[in-house]
Amino acid sequence: MDAVLELRHICAGYGDQPVLEDVSLVIPRHRVVGLVGESGSGKSTAARVAAGLLTPTAGEVLLDGQPMAGRRSKADCRKVQMVFQNPEGSLNPKHRVGRALEDAMVFHGTATRGEAREKARRLMARMELPADAPDRLPRSFSGGQKQRIALARALAVEPELLIADEATSALDVSVQLKMLELIRALKSERNLTILFISHDLGVIRYVCDDVVVMRAGRVLEAQPADAFFRRPQTEYGRELLDSVPRIDF
Repeated sequence: MDAVLELRHICAGYGDQPVLEDVSLVIPRHRVVGLVGESGSGKSTAARVAAGLLTPTAGEVLLDGQPMAGRRSKADCRKVQMVFQNPEGSLNPKHRVGRALEDAMVFHGTATRGEAREKARRLMARMELPADAPDRLPRSFSGGQKQRIALARALAVEPELLIADEATSALDVSVQLKMLELIRALKSERNLTILFISHDLGVIRYVCDDVVVMRAGRVLEAQPADAFFRRPQTEYGRELLDSVPRIDF
């Protein structure tokens, strides 16, 4: 299997509080992997390890088959980009949003300064944002628009893996659907690989090719989405399918 990223027997936590215990996860190239589980199951911690934001206490992270040890290089950081539930953290309130995209492209070498402005405008237009969006400050946008700007910023550096951590959960239903439709379209257009984290199985079913179920810091099952929604392999998977509130698209 051609994997963009693998977690092998990962243990990780915060201070003296362990969260992940022997977690192994494979993210195949050009697939959308949905990571599900109840609050506190370790989904976001696994995402932070995958993105290089948290160093595991044990185990190994492989990016394009190469072990990641210690601090990641700038090139490796470019390959894995993350979109969070709250987009505010990726946007400087004092800078126009176009600059956020331009600076990221120049820093990671995906465009020269001269190319970056036009590339940022095209990308933000693809996100269905207003024509003047690149010249506006973050405070002038709605929550859904800010999330699309954060997505544009992540894609601007041409990552191999996009991690979306509850990126649509704070949006109302109609805005959420628009964001999900955009992600599905971009996946096809750019042949993206995505780790998509959500507690909502309706959302997972709509966007994901594969499903990984976590509970109490462990992976319980992993299988293609169609198979999971037909017949989960574990009792906990069946409980999730029956009990988690979901939106049917």
